[in-house]
Amino acid sequence: MLDERIAPYVPAEALHRPAGAAINDGMVTCVSCKSMLSVAKADIVGMGYRCVPCSQKASIAKLTGGGDAASHFSVNERDGLKESGSHVIWAGVGITFLGVLMLFGMFLRTGTMATLIGVIAIAIAIGIARRNASR
Repeated sequence: MLDERIAPYVPAEALHRPAGAAINDGMVTCVSCKSMLSVAKADIVGMGYRCVPCSQKASIAKLTGGGDAASHFSVNERDGLKESGSHVIWAGVGITFLGVLMLFGMFLRTGTMATLIGVIAIAIAIGIARRNASR
């Protein structure tokens, strides 16, 4: 049973409003281009507000492999994402090394080897995706 006295983990920076979320007389500042616009015309992102042209640029960048993590995550969150991606990549490399050792030792059957290759590919792909998402 879940102990209700255990509080969930909440990063300290999540308890404070980001600087980009300040509203002055119904006007906000775009976190990307720093232009002033009405709250009604702004898109909400993790670090505050963004104007429609900057949101469209971010959508196009996402389609071409780029990202806009700076608009959604703080510096500490992006660093954590990059670090966890690196850990997953190194785990995939370690599994690859172990798989090669086992292959030379003739301990694996073909089906198990195919499964191991799949796990390796997934681990490395996830790690690379997490590291790239932190940019």
